[in-house]
Amino acid sequence: EGPLAAAGEALAHLWQSVLAIVVTFGTTLTLWPVIPGLTCLNADPDADATLRSWWFELVIFTFNLCDFLGKSETRSLTWGAKVLSPGGQLICALLRGGIFLPLMLTASAPQVYEPTTARWVSLMAVALLGLSNGWLSTVCFMRGPTVL
Repeated sequence: EGPLAAAGEALAHLWQSVLAIVVTFGTTLTLWPVIPGLTCLNADPDADATLRSWWFELVIFTFNLCDFLGKSETRSLTWGAKVLSPGGQLICALLRGGIFLPLMLTASAPQVYEPTTARWVSLMAVALLGLSNGWLSTVCFMRGPTVL
């Protein structure tokens, strides 16, 4: 039995967690940072010029801070690793994509929301996207070794 067979056997036990990680990161990389960055371009030209000039940096900071917080809250991570089965992780990742894809895409479309409202909806969605990205990816990585 070679390393390839061992990897295949491990993947047979971990496929749901691996797919959950792929969906989690795929959702995040699809939506961030390009889509929220569009709200910078779609912002009201009469809006505060200072806020407008710093908006993209604020979006990036918000995502990174919330991603860090999602990866750092040990009580909720421990709870998630105990409670969520690999199938539960996959369901959470799919639900996350189903919620954030339409939310972020509509927030970046200027005809759906007023530009100022879209900017704040986008920022709140980025915060939740970062928090859920950090939390769910860490739970998947924590749970993986216990499945084997």
